Amino acid sequence: MQFKTWILAVTLTTSIPVMAEPVASVDGAALDSSLVVAQVRQTFGLETPIPDSNTPQYNMLVEELIGREILVQQALKAGLDKNAEVLADVDNLRRNALSAAYMQHWMQTNVPTDEVLKAEYDRQSQMTPPTEYKTRHIVVATEAEAKQLIEQLGKGQDFVALAQQQSLHPSKQQGGDLGWLTLPMMLPPYAQTVMGMAKGELATNPVQSPMGWHVIKLEDSRQMQKPSFEEAKPRLSKILQMAGWQQHVMQLRSQANIERQ
Repeated sequence: MQFKTWILAVTLTTSIPVMAEPVASVDGAALDSSLVVAQVRQTFGLETPIPDSNTPQYNMLVEELIGREILVQQALKAGLDKNAEVLADVDNLRRNALSAAYMQHWMQTNVPTDEVLKAEYDRQSQMTPPTEYKTRHIVVATEAEAKQLIEQLGKGQDFVALAQQQSLHPSKQQGGDLGWLTLPMMLPPYAQTVMGMAKGELATNPVQSPMGWHVIKLEDSRQMQKPSFEEAKPRLSKILQMAGWQQHVMQLRSQANIERQ
């Protein structure tokens, strides 16, 4: 597990109104704020914050609910609420909502303690941090083109300029710069070449991938920095909770009487 992934995570909090408040009505049918919350949860996930009621985002959600309610009323007039396929869809949505609610309930009641988090942090701290590599590449369609570029670069031509002129990859705008990547983040043939290179070195042979033929230059490498315990805590908590949740689901499955038809 890489330390960098700890830092990238963002923990969201759910802002749910304590009491549902009216937001609109359509031909006498009342719509309240609980429907706004449900719409956000179903569209963006259970932990997505609910916009404040005085924001354009909230007003947009209310407009979507009004539009939906108009169509719902037309569907009821057409008797579609008694259609077998519609009823099956409704039941499926209900089951999805209940399973998602149970997962959220389990997460909220199984939060790792600081002691558990510190033990996991210490365990990971003993691992050697992975190495990051900063590379540039030029992607062309054929091996012959790639070899010609390597020859030109060997004679002193500027890598950035050639990348901007000839690369087929979107990174051409940055002169072929791919930023800092670990080996698992690279395509296997690319990673294997980078592993054997020294800082500042140009690969003597092009590398083929589904994108084309890569001319690679390794600009630098470094060990990833470990975050502090406080920085790591939110991500660690999520990781341990998800691991615990998966074990919980497996245990429930092993205890259930399942018969496949």
